[in-house]
Amino acid sequence: YELSRVLRGIESFLVDDVSNWYVRRSRERFWSNEFDLDKKSAYRTLYEVLIALSKVMAPFAPFLAEDLYLNLTGGKAMESVHLEDYPTADQTLIDSALEERMGLVITLVSLGRAVRNKMQIKVRQPLRKMMVNGKHQHILEDVEDLVKEELNIKQIEYVSSLTEYVDYEVRANLPVAGPKYGKDLRGIIAALAQLDARQAVTAVERDGTITVTVDGRELALDREDIDIRMSAREGFAVEVENDTFVVLDTEIDQELASEGHAREIVSKVQTMRKHAGFDVVDHIAIVISSDDVILEAVSKHMDYIQAETLCDDLELTHDSIQGEDWDINGYKATIRVEKL
Repeated sequence: YELSRVLRGIESFLVDDVSNWYVRRSRERFWSNEFDLDKKSAYRTLYEVLIALSKVMAPFAPFLAEDLYLNLTGGKAMESVHLEDYPTADQTLIDSALEERMGLVITLVSLGRAVRNKMQIKVRQPLRKMMVNGKHQHILEDVEDLVKEELNIKQIEYVSSLTEYVDYEVRANLPVAGPKYGKDLRGIIAALAQLDARQAVTAVERDGTITVTVDGRELALDREDIDIRMSAREGFAVEVENDTFVVLDTEIDQELASEGHAREIVSKVQTMRKHAGFDVVDHIAIVISSDDVILEAVSKHMDYIQAETLCDDLELTHDSIQGEDWDINGYKATIRVEKL
């Protein structure tokens, strides 16, 4: 009986899988103006998950489970969650292939976001391409658009290795190799320094060992005996988890920068709408005052900005205006929003 273990599993499922992934990915379905089958399915799925969750946690979180259950059922089911049968898994509903595919998507998105954070590149800033391990291509091809949307990437390329995008350094793993090889350690360090790091890494990945010569003797070093360090080459950023890796092309040309400015404008306008207390269906007029860089970006992506913000009238000017001042990727802009 490990209560904390069970609760951590429920918390991880509810926060990571349900809230941060399913609900966030389904927002457009929930917000649809049409109460069609897609919207009904989105709500029904969430309902079934939360009802099952209330039953699962009822024995050890009785009051929270009861409140959740009664709020969801509205008195149209059992009088109490504690009168329900404890749920059992229906193995016929488990789609292992779908779980594998979505699990890979979530891992890639997590790695991609980690790369962006490391490089301090906002997700709102589009990037040209992303490279992933080619072994995942058959799993990922059907859901590429999902990854591209989550990471704001234009293109996904499948590659066989990281060697084109990173530089390697191979050293002795001192805490392991020291006790294991004793007086030979100094020779191992010297031998590793003479190797072509890229070829050494390829050999280790292929064979699991690498052979070095120390005082005329050949020593086979295991993967745990060596410390492989890598650094991304200029213009790229890398994140690795086991056999899954993400490489982002971090070069931002004028076209990508322009789109990034437009997305930033949308974000600021949405914030202003929220602070002004506008309803999500309210249509607005926008006036933007800034320099040529921002105004050209807005002009180029005007349809996108107006569609995303429900803007019926968008005015651009170099003149000073009354409004809220913002920093748009290093450029100053003043924005005024009015409800129509």
